[in-house]
Amino acid sequence: SAPSLTLTCSHAIYDGDSIRMLLKEASDRLSAKSHDEPALPFQAATRCIVGEAKEEEAKRFWTETLSDFSLTEVPNLTGVRPEHNVSRGEELTVACRTPFAQLEKAARNCKVTVQSVLVAAFAHLLGLYVGESEVTLGLVLSGRSIPVDGVESIHGPCVTTVPLRLTDAQSGASPDLCKQAHQAVNSI
Repeated sequence: SAPSLTLTCSHAIYDGDSIRMLLKEASDRLSAKSHDEPALPFQAATRCIVGEAKEEEAKRFWTETLSDFSLTEVPNLTGVRPEHNVSRGEELTVACRTPFAQLEKAARNCKVTVQSVLVAAFAHLLGLYVGESEVTLGLVLSGRSIPVDGVESIHGPCVTTVPLRLTDAQSGASPDLCKQAHQAVNSI
C-alpha cells in the first residue's frame, strides 16, 4: 500500500506558512524526492525576539496605547443561554456579498490597505455590539519579518496577537475610522 501520514497539531504550534512547508517536506520525503536544505530551527527566531527585546521602549508604547483601558463584556447575542451551550467548537461562516475588488477600491479611496478597511468594519461592529465608541480587539500579525536569515523556512508559530485600540468605532466604518485603523496597525 502507498505510504501515508497522519498529522495532528495545534495552531499554537504551527502557523499557516510553517504547516504548508511541513506538509511539502513530508510529501517530498514520502515520495523519495530529495529535500535540499533543512528548515531553520525555531530557536533562531526566539533568540532574535528575546535577544533584541527593548523592554522599556515596549513597556512605554503599550502603557500609552492602553492607558485608561476598561473591559467591556461582549454580550451574548446567540439567543442560547450559556448553561445550554453544549459545544464551543462550532464554527460560524459568514459569506460576504461585497466583491473583493470593491474592498480594494474602498481601500485605495481612503489611501489605506484592505486589512485596515476590514479592521475598521470589525471595530465598528464590535462597537455596536458592546455599545462603546472605543474598542480594543486582537490583531494577528506575522512574525516572519524579524531580521533572521532563513526566517521563511522556520517550522514554528511565527505569529503574534497584539491589542489594537480604536476610538469612535460606533460612527461607522468611515474613511476616518479606516485611516485610524491603518495608523494604529502601522504604529505597532
